[in-house]
Amino acid sequence: MKSTVLLFLVACLAGLPGLPAAAQAPGPDVSIIAQQLCTNQLLPLFDLRADVTGMTPPLRLVWDLGGGQKEEGQELPELSLRPGYYNVVLTVTDAAGLVKKASITVDAMKTGCTGGGGF
Repeated sequence: MKSTVLLFLVACLAGLPGLPAAAQAPGPDVSIIAQQLCTNQLLPLFDLRADVTGMTPPLRLVWDLGGGQKEEGQELPELSLRPGYYNVVLTVTDAAGLVKKASITVDAMKTGCTGGGGF
Protein backbone atom coordinates (compact mmCIF):
# COMPACT_ATOMS: atom_id res chain seq x y z
CA MET A 1 0.00 0.00 0.00
CA LYS A 2 2.80 2.44 0.87
CA SER A 3 4.50 1.96 -2.53
CA THR A 4 1.20 2.63 -4.37
CA VAL A 5 0.67 5.92 -2.50
CA LEU A 6 4.31 6.94 -3.08
CA LEU A 7 4.05 6.14 -6.80
CA PHE A 8 0.84 8.22 -7.10
CA LEU A 9 2.51 11.15 -5.29
CA VAL A 10 5.57 11.00 -7.58
CA ALA A 11 3.30 10.85 -10.66
CA CYS A 12 1.40 13.94 -9.48
CA LEU A 13 4.59 15.87 -8.89
CA ALA A 14 5.98 14.89 -12.29
CA GLY A 15 2.80 15.99 -14.11
CA LEU A 16 2.52 12.75 -16.05
CA PRO A 17 -0.10 12.55 -18.83
CA GLY A 18 -3.38 10.96 -17.90
CA LEU A 19 -3.71 12.70 -14.56
CA PRO A 20 -6.56 15.15 -13.98
CA ALA A 21 -5.77 18.73 -15.04
CA ALA A 22 -6.24 19.92 -11.45
CA ALA A 23 -3.18 17.86 -10.43
CA GLN A 24 -0.94 19.58 -13.00
CA ALA A 25 0.34 23.14 -12.51
CA PRO A 26 -0.16 25.50 -15.46
CA GLY A 27 3.03 26.17 -17.38
CA PRO A 28 4.44 29.32 -18.93
CA ASP A 29 2.50 30.72 -21.87
CA VAL A 30 3.24 33.23 -24.63
CA SER A 31 0.69 34.64 -27.06
CA ILE A 32 0.41 37.54 -29.50
CA ILE A 33 -2.45 40.02 -29.37
CA ALA A 34 -2.87 41.62 -32.79
CA GLN A 35 -5.27 44.23 -34.09
CA GLN A 36 -5.62 45.98 -37.42
CA LEU A 37 -6.14 49.68 -36.79
CA CYS A 38 -8.98 51.60 -38.43
CA THR A 39 -7.31 54.32 -40.53
CA ASN A 40 -7.62 56.09 -43.86
CA GLN A 41 -3.96 55.49 -44.72
CA LEU A 42 -2.92 53.80 -47.94
CA LEU A 43 -1.18 50.90 -46.18
CA PRO A 44 -2.82 48.95 -43.33
CA LEU A 45 -1.60 49.63 -39.78
CA PHE A 46 -1.29 46.95 -37.10
CA ASP A 47 -0.85 46.96 -33.34
CA LEU A 48 1.00 43.88 -31.98
CA ARG A 49 1.71 43.15 -28.32
CA ALA A 50 2.79 40.17 -26.25
CA ASP A 51 0.90 38.42 -23.47
CA VAL A 52 3.36 36.44 -21.32
CA THR A 53 2.50 34.47 -18.17
CA GLY A 54 4.45 32.16 -15.88
CA MET A 55 7.95 33.26 -16.94
CA THR A 56 10.67 34.73 -14.69
CA PRO A 57 11.45 38.45 -15.22
CA PRO A 58 13.33 40.16 -16.67
CA LEU A 59 12.08 39.01 -20.08
CA ARG A 60 13.66 39.52 -23.50
CA LEU A 61 11.07 39.69 -26.28
CA VAL A 62 12.24 39.50 -29.89
CA TRP A 63 9.77 39.90 -32.76
CA ASP A 64 10.68 38.44 -36.17
CA LEU A 65 8.58 40.23 -38.78
CA GLY A 66 10.11 38.41 -41.75
CA GLY A 67 12.50 39.67 -44.39
CA GLY A 68 15.21 40.14 -41.76
CA GLN A 69 13.19 42.77 -39.84
CA LYS A 70 13.39 42.26 -36.07
CA GLU A 71 12.16 44.38 -33.18
CA GLU A 72 12.40 44.06 -29.39
CA GLY A 73 9.95 44.92 -26.62
CA GLN A 74 6.59 44.05 -25.04
CA GLU A 75 4.68 45.76 -27.82
CA LEU A 76 5.62 47.13 -31.20
CA PRO A 77 5.05 50.60 -32.52
CA GLU A 78 2.26 50.73 -35.08
CA LEU A 79 3.35 48.66 -38.07
CA SER A 80 2.61 49.82 -41.59
CA LEU A 81 2.77 46.78 -43.87
CA ARG A 82 2.70 46.45 -47.64
CA PRO A 83 -0.11 44.22 -48.92
CA GLY A 84 0.59 40.55 -48.27
CA TYR A 85 0.61 37.89 -45.59
CA TYR A 86 3.21 38.02 -42.83
CA ASN A 87 4.19 35.26 -40.42
CA VAL A 88 5.17 37.08 -37.21
CA VAL A 89 7.16 35.05 -34.66
CA LEU A 90 7.70 36.19 -31.08
CA THR A 91 10.51 34.61 -29.04
CA VAL A 92 10.55 35.23 -25.29
CA THR A 93 13.53 34.36 -23.09
CA ASP A 94 13.28 34.69 -19.31
CA ALA A 95 15.89 35.16 -16.56
CA ALA A 96 16.08 31.39 -16.00
CA GLY A 97 16.91 30.77 -19.68
CA LEU A 98 13.47 29.37 -20.57
CA VAL A 99 12.54 30.10 -24.21
CA LYS A 100 8.94 30.15 -25.48
CA LYS A 101 7.62 31.11 -28.92
CA ALA A 102 4.32 32.24 -30.40
CA SER A 103 3.38 33.06 -33.98
CA ILE A 104 0.55 34.61 -35.93
CA THR A 105 -0.16 35.21 -39.62
CA VAL A 106 -1.03 38.83 -40.36
CA ASP A 107 -3.28 39.48 -43.37
CA ALA A 108 -2.28 42.91 -44.68
CA MET A 109 -4.39 42.68 -47.82
CA LYS A 110 -7.14 45.00 -46.60
CA THR A 111 -6.90 48.68 -45.65
CA GLY A 112 -9.25 50.99 -43.77
CA CYS A 113 -11.89 49.76 -41.36
CA THR A 114 -12.49 46.11 -42.18
CA GLY A 115 -14.12 45.24 -38.85
CA GLY A 116 -12.58 41.77 -38.98
CA GLY A 117 -9.20 42.58 -37.50
CA GLY A 118 -7.32 41.24 -40.52
CA PHE A 119 -6.27 37.93 -38.90
